[in-house]
Amino acid sequence: MKSINNQMFLLLFLLSTMFTSTAFASDNPVWTIDYKTLNLPKHQNKFNPGFNIKFTTDVKILISFVQHRQQAKSATKDITEKSDSFFVVLLLSGENGELIKRVEWPVMSGSATALSTKIFPLPSGGFISIIDRLDYTAEYGKVATHLQTFDSSFNVIHTRVLETFERGEGLYDIIVPLSGKYIVLQQRQYDTRFAKIIEIIDSVTLETMEHLDQPDFGIVDIWKDRLLSISYDGNSESRFFEKKIGDSQWNVLGLTRWTNLHVLGLADSRRYANPRFIYNGAIVLRDIIEQPSATKIFLLMIESGKTSGPYFEGCISKPSWNTPIVACEKSKMSAFRKLLDLFAKRWIETFDLSTQQVLLMTKNSADIVDYEISPNGDRIIIMTQKKIELYNVNSKKNKKK
Repeated sequence: MKSINNQMFLLLFLLSTMFTSTAFASDNPVWTIDYKTLNLPKHQNKFNPGFNIKFTTDVKILISFVQHRQQAKSATKDITEKSDSFFVVLLLSGENGELIKRVEWPVMSGSATALSTKIFPLPSGGFISIIDRLDYTAEYGKVATHLQTFDSSFNVIHTRVLETFERGEGLYDIIVPLSGKYIVLQQRQYDTRFAKIIEIIDSVTLETMEHLDQPDFGIVDIWKDRLLSISYDGNSESRFFEKKIGDSQWNVLGLTRWTNLHVLGLADSRRYANPRFIYNGAIVLRDIIEQPSATKIFLLMIESGKTSGPYFEGCISKPSWNTPIVACEKSKMSAFRKLLDLFAKRWIETFDLSTQQVLLMTKNSADIVDYEISPNGDRIIIMTQKKIELYNVNSKKNKKK
């Protein structure tokens, strides 16, 4: 009986794979690198919750993660023998994936540190990071959170030490714009919906330009000197607001009703609507459009105070910095995978907002960890649990016309 069950499992798995591959054809990656080539740790272990991957302004690839390991005797003053967890950053060539540089900093062990410690490329070049650096002068259980800017070689330009949290109390997060020098720093506690404190910070000087204490809304994006925020009534309505940095008045955007989310099994309209600035300062978000035969997700665009929509069926997760090309993660759970209690297959689609065309659909996979679109929208980088893949965005559909 056990042999029969094993054979059935194998048959169902093969059928599931065949079905998904046939349904979602894709272009092949330009290059693929195995984790072993870069000496990367395995994705799934309790000391390494995941990787983050970004493109830089000059189309290099930035990979960051928190790694736990037994440390050898320290060779520098900055890395002490008391640390066994490190925030690691790799800079790779966008042409072939070869390692250009590796840097690391000692951090506090634990999942909270892994969630809050991050690094982002800045639109003007260089990087900005939040790192929960170890501080042995502080009381036990505390860390010193450093907000730091770096040049393109990871030399520190500015450092600002933020207020420390008790261990497990909360974390910091930052929003880096597609364009402009201002960033959003949010101090968030685990048991609250919105941030405790929001600061708008000049990334050149790390000075605070605007301070919001105990707001009843959340900042979701920033573009140059414009802030995009959201409030949520806890049921099915969200309101979106916009204002310029320094202004006291928030302008209400025209879309306020978010009903029937239960139709698609979406409980939180903040995550569902996902409003974002795109390359030209317009705002794109998702909405449910009810039709006689089906309920579908469409994109809406708000530009110069006017709403156009339904724009086209799709989604937006990551826009490119300089073009109307955006990337979106999609998924599909086949009946076979559901029967075997397996994860859904996922893939990345790339859209051109100006032509409303799909330019690229990557291979489907059940182990995508993170992905990113290049500044000009011409490349997609994907990390799975075992390898890194780079795709050129395919414009065959446009070439045929």
